[in-house]
Amino acid sequence: MGRHKNTDGTFVPAGLKIRFEVINKLYQSPETSVKIPSARELAAQFHLSPSTVTLELQKLVREGYLIGRRGSGTYTNPQNVHFIPGSVSRKVVGILVADGKLLVYDAIDWAAQSWCGMALSPDVARPRFVTLLTSSKENVYEELKTQNLSGLIWIHPPQDSLWVIRKLQKDGLPTVAVKFSGEAGIPSIDYAFFDSGRKIAAQLAQEKRHRIFYAPTNDDVWALQRVAGIREYSAHHPEAELQLRVFSSVQNCTEELEQQFASGEIPDAFYCNGEYVFVVMDLMKKYGIDILERCRLFAEEQHVLQSGRFHGYVIRYPFREIGEKVAEMMAALLKDPERKFPVYSANPALLFRNGTGVPS
Repeated sequence: MGRHKNTDGTFVPAGLKIRFEVINKLYQSPETSVKIPSARELAAQFHLSPSTVTLELQKLVREGYLIGRRGSGTYTNPQNVHFIPGSVSRKVVGILVADGKLLVYDAIDWAAQSWCGMALSPDVARPRFVTLLTSSKENVYEELKTQNLSGLIWIHPPQDSLWVIRKLQKDGLPTVAVKFSGEAGIPSIDYAFFDSGRKIAAQLAQEKRHRIFYAPTNDDVWALQRVAGIREYSAHHPEAELQLRVFSSVQNCTEELEQQFASGEIPDAFYCNGEYVFVVMDLMKKYGIDILERCRLFAEEQHVLQSGRFHGYVIRYPFREIGEKVAEMMAALLKDPERKFPVYSANPALLFRNGTGVPS
């Protein structure tokens, strides 16, 4: 498969759009062979050269997806494709995570996409995992359009994806965003990070712990919302005497923490952002810091779910509830793409884990 240069300077397999088009025609007509447009027509439709399209069509013929009929044209070959019984009668909803190009997903990504997919199937639609090859907003939009989806669930979309979502909505493609900024008119789920920050601060005030470290934020908008929640609680409860120190960059964070611990500067509590929790636990073990009593740890539950070492509080997001709400929104949007929804806040819970891996 040749390469095609996008407007953002990236290269993608040039024939991928042709392959998507053929597979979708097979999906739409699973029992009937249908004629596809000529190579020249497809080239004009997808802005490719006729020779590139011809090469891709020849590959699809060799793979059995297409049949060439002399003097008539090229047709789909549904006899060579086997679908799950009953699947083709249902709508297909894509599930896209972040920018669609991640090679490794963290535990929060997996939890969100898994529960959303399970909630969709089988009654609402058949979920299809979506990956992207492009970067610019224009190309991302075009790539999503070629996949002939009935709807899209965008989990943890980048902050610059608003234009794409609004464009898809304008085209009548129902789109639900999970963990988004709550832009007006976009059906979305909010994890209530600000609220989880307030809960952390309230718990520390109750335990009379004053000095808090938070690392790292990486200037992530969601992490900064939690920081803002801690600060908001502190501002309204000066009697708690909370002192928050935020470490921003993961590149410098470990070195800075080593300097603090080596000099005897030990916090009363530590919020570990993401998988950095394991770096923090290793550092505390190295410097002999007691995480049972001296320094209270906080982390997201998904990142320490299988760890027996973690002792402290975990933030539990209601992913099952999130998935069910997403499916409910999508079911309504598939019937009425103009349907409006207020932002749905999925409030997290704060649970204590005693180092055995079991919440108490």
